[in-house]
Amino acid sequence: MNTLSEALYISSYIIGLVLCSVMPSIQNVNYRKIYAFVTGFYLQSMMLGTGVFLIFPFSFIGYISTLLFPRNIQHIVTITCTMIGLVLVHQYYELRDDSDYVFGIREVIMNCFTKQMVFAFNFKDGGSKNTTKREKEYAVKKRPVLINYILY
Repeated sequence: MNTLSEALYISSYIIGLVLCSVMPSIQNVNYRKIYAFVTGFYLQSMMLGTGVFLIFPFSFIGYISTLLFPRNIQHIVTITCTMIGLVLVHQYYELRDDSDYVFGIREVIMNCFTKQMVFAFNFKDGGSKNTTKREKEYAVKKRPVLINYILY
């Protein structure tokens, strides 16, 4: 990591703390969600540059699968599609050497993959009757609106 990358890394944390400290003072839930989305996008773009735009397709895979497939197979579709995308992105950046980024996009997409996987299983559990106490606790019973899903 070069000096500019280190400076961006540290400044994004400081800016993030300042921006997030405003959040509790926003009373309207919808404004708070919009603020969280814009703040998150800004901080990620500071750290990833144009690589931030790769996050959106990965974020939508799980949501689209909840729209198109039944609960009992949407988790399989989500994990399969996200894993294929993760492998392709990893291979692309492996060939390209993205060492100038503060965070490699691969790590961020792996984080997105984890988020997709957790949501897919929690959504599946929300429609299942045979769940453990812990699965019931985390189950997502109905599909969230898109903005809630993105902020999940």
